[in-house]
Amino acid sequence: FDPSGEIYDTAERVDDVFATSSPLRSALYLVEAPDGGDALSREALLELQQNQEALLADEESQEHLATLFNRDLGIAVEGVYSIADAVDDALPAGLAGATDAEVKVALGELLADDAPTNGLRFLLSTTSTMRDPTTVDGQDVVVWESPAFYAFVAYDIDSFDSATADSFGDESNLDAERWLRDVQTILRGDEEAVTAIGIFIDVGLVGEEQGAAAAPYIFGAIAFVLIIAGSLLRSYWAGMLVGAGLGVVMMSYNGINALIGLKTGSPLLIMIVPISLISFGVDFFIHGSGRTREEQVDGVPRDRAYPLGETAVFAALLLAVLSSAAAFLSNSVSGIEAIIEFGIAAAIGLLLCYAVLGWIVPKLLLSIEGGLGPRPSDLSHLRLVGQKVGFVVAAFIGGIAVTLAIVFPAAGWVAYLLFLALFLYVPFLLTRRRNRRAADAGRTTTDEVRGAGHGFRAAGSLVHFLARWRVFTLPAVALLAVLGLAGASRVEEGFEIKDFFSSDTDLVRGLEKNEQYFGEGGGDLDYVFVEGDLTDPDALLAIEATEAELDESDAEFRRDFNGDVEFSPNAATVVRIATASEAMTEAVLAETGVEITDTDGDGLPDTAEQVRAIYQYSASDSVVDADGAEVFTPDQ
Repeated sequence: FDPSGEIYDTAERVDDVFATSSPLRSALYLVEAPDGGDALSREALLELQQNQEALLADEESQEHLATLFNRDLGIAVEGVYSIADAVDDALPAGLAGATDAEVKVALGELLADDAPTNGLRFLLSTTSTMRDPTTVDGQDVVVWESPAFYAFVAYDIDSFDSATADSFGDESNLDAERWLRDVQTILRGDEEAVTAIGIFIDVGLVGEEQGAAAAPYIFGAIAFVLIIAGSLLRSYWAGMLVGAGLGVVMMSYNGINALIGLKTGSPLLIMIVPISLISFGVDFFIHGSGRTREEQVDGVPRDRAYPLGETAVFAALLLAVLSSAAAFLSNSVSGIEAIIEFGIAAAIGLLLCYAVLGWIVPKLLLSIEGGLGPRPSDLSHLRLVGQKVGFVVAAFIGGIAVTLAIVFPAAGWVAYLLFLALFLYVPFLLTRRRNRRAADAGRTTTDEVRGAGHGFRAAGSLVHFLARWRVFTLPAVALLAVLGLAGASRVEEGFEIKDFFSSDTDLVRGLEKNEQYFGEGGGDLDYVFVEGDLTDPDALLAIEATEAELDESDAEFRRDFNGDVEFSPNAATVVRIATASEAMTEAVLAETGVEITDTDGDGLPDTAEQVRAIYQYSASDSVVDADGAEVFTPDQ
């Protein structure tokens, strides 16, 4: 859904520059106290730790879990990681042997401003986490409380089957998503003190499930319009031919979309556009066939009714299709790929509806009725009722066939062909034989045309009344237009992923909880993409100047508890630590033969050669501070 522009073009470049062939992936789970309490309590952390151990012990999960270095936190996620692991490691007897007070003391030390582990704060809710200075067992500590935090799960995507689905432009591995749902169940455990929910872990599965859930509504809508078309024209064949025409439209629509390279798996193209096409298609048919019916009712022979009727509505239908197609195509200037494709696909489908249901199907209806010949006029009431019931059943089956052509086009054509054979071709042969036998037997037959297409007298009377009293109609319409414009100005702009899925899904619940605890946007990390000679000390100074400028701005960046923008370590951070550490400068000199000097006292080496030597050393050895403590591993 990303539009074009510098930001998005840069993001694509970043993806290319930092692309990896690694099969390792990570999934994010939001852990919270189910009662809205403190998720950092001993009880909650211990329950989560036990659930994590159950995940690590799960035989299926052992096939998929992997070790992945988290650059932002500077830790290795060995299958699963949360703040419960950090607290457990910090306690001599672990979480199981600690008191509530000892857990809070450990958290205070881990999350302290000057602690090397204070990056764990990134895992805590940014909207409702609290820290209060207090005294615990005679010791001054900061007590941390938070209703929610993140946990990571690392896995190998190559350990799953390769079946994928296209979801909002990304390939989703459905087998992996099923397992990630199982992981969610294990991490939830008994849900006594904590529960867990995945963040965007199963969009492919949810898309499939929502598509399947939408299918009955689409099929019901199609069945309804078949019944409407058949009832208006008093013809079984009208209803069935509308179904046949919609099937042709949908399969042609999918085929042309694929041929010109549109993303046929897009939810917009699968679920939204077809509903519009059903509406437009039956409208074109009712106008086209309805007008030919009116000619027949007025006594015009069948072979003349079609050209006269279609000519009468030609200008109206042409203006309708062109103006509607132009409206859809106006989306092509949006700059958002999915919306552009929506406009193009809808315009294509609209033109197909116009051609197939506005012109071809009305002609087929006349041809079929002509081929059947006059029908018996002495059919029993019971038989007529049976025919109407059969028509309704056929309409619902037609709805299913056309829906399959929309939702499952690879198999839908089979159901469509069966529908044509069982509910058009076979009934045509049987009806024609019945009519001929009735005529041969001397029974009374009729070729009377029933159903004038626009045969609701009350509707015609209303239209005539509104047109006659236009002195009142036009001001009323103008007032409605003004009210409509005022309402349009309040329509929410933009799309959100959760707008496409039911609020009853864990996918949407997870996104909503993410916004609740981490603010709109979920507290994601964003990046400044820097290109240049990063061995140049001036380039490193420029990076730090940019950080300072961002920190002083009024922009709504995520800030830590001191009000400062939270920056991840970067090249300048590594070089400054190495320059200030005697142990590092000696190690760099020993390995590379380059002496690190800082004659101007700005905390950075004097030359590009010295900076390059630090990079060379830190690519294979840990970066340590002035006290010799490890700050960054080579992986980080």
